[in-house]
Amino acid sequence: MSEKLEKRNREKRKTEPLTAEEWLTFFILPFFTPSSNHRDDYFSESEIDRFKRYGFEKKLKRANRVKAYGYLFWVVMICIMTVIVNRWI
Repeated sequence: MSEKLEKRNREKRKTEPLTAEEWLTFFILPFFTPSSNHRDDYFSESEIDRFKRYGFEKKLKRANRVKAYGYLFWVVMICIMTVIVNRWI
């Protein structure tokens, strides 16, 4: 009975989407990548490694997509801030 439940839970975790907390972290902080000195300090890369290791394909695809949106968001924000600052100077 417990093996059946464990197998069902494992399959469920593989197909679950990102939680709101995971989504926001990947979106707001997409550029945090591990450095050689602080390899375990970065949530986004350690989570992506975990998704790969345990076969969470759906989460992995979404995490990579959300990170791309996060990069785009920060590029647009920097451009907007540059325009605003240049208008004031």
